[in-house]
Amino acid sequence: MNKTLQHLFIESQGKPVLLGDLVVKQGDRIPISSGRVTIRFLSGCDKDRGVRMKLSKGWIQLSDGKHAQTVYTWRTPGLPDEVSYNVSCPEGFLKICNIYRVHHADGLVTEEMWTGNAGIVVLSEQTNKKVYGCSPGGCGEFNPRDLVVELEWEELAVE
Repeated sequence: MNKTLQHLFIESQGKPVLLGDLVVKQGDRIPISSGRVTIRFLSGCDKDRGVRMKLSKGWIQLSDGKHAQTVYTWRTPGLPDEVSYNVSCPEGFLKICNIYRVHHADGLVTEEMWTGNAGIVVLSEQTNKKVYGCSPGGCGEFNPRDLVVELEWEELAVE
């Protein structure tokens, strides 16, 4: 691959791109209005990788009961590989993408998405569950097995 995914996504105006037989996206949408979303980190890198959930309207409930519209969930050694959130999504969907930390030569660490060869591939899909292969950005090659994560959701009445 001569051009990075970042370049290909710019050319496609953010639409999915085809790499071999893989359809690669910058992000995805989970169809949910009100309920619970569970993130399960299944395999791959055990640090500096994660999932961002974002809403334009509504809220994602944090463990302390507070609400946010954007939540970063990082895979971290010593912490559970599964976490659940109650959500209220008036638009009927929750946006997700993979996130990653880049360690620069000068010691700076940045949290990024959609740079270099970052992208996600849907590895499997069921009615209320998707498994994603996530490739980080930076200057490395596209690797959708760098982090494999499952998102499962169920519609519930939440407050």
